[in-house]
Amino acid sequence: MGKTDLDRLGRIARRQRALTIAQQRAAMSSHMPSWRWKGWKQAQARWEGRLQPTDHSKAYKVRIELPRIGSPNIRVLNDPLENAEGQQAPHLYSGKRLCLFHPKYGEWHHGMFIHETLVPWCSLWLYYYEIWLATGAWLGGGEHPSLKED
Repeated sequence: MGKTDLDRLGRIARRQRALTIAQQRAAMSSHMPSWRWKGWKQAQARWEGRLQPTDHSKAYKVRIELPRIGSPNIRVLNDPLENAEGQQAPHLYSGKRLCLFHPKYGEWHHGMFIHETLVPWCSLWLYYYEIWLATGAWLGGGEHPSLKED
């Protein structure tokens, strides 16, 4: 799929009807019962939960913040997201927010359920993070974010 196709899909996705926070809360409670609703802060709905990408991985405490408009913010709360030399992991926005998708391609929109998209994408990002820690190579693909696109 080329860049033009991705741009077209992004425009289509943005026209879909947004889910309400109540719908997201109900779906998260039903499908991700260990995740906790943390309320609203700075006009963003918040959930926190733990993800363990493999049986041999550590458990990561993750926060998902969903603004009414704009892209979600996903952070790992219990890991510095850097290697032993202090080098920051790839695919992070400022504030150590995980880069799970590229907003300009419309890969995620407010009509998608968090438990079906952001949670599994975050787990996959953590899997590639652990590989990066072990090898120094980011195998997750994708485009590295530009700080201008935050």
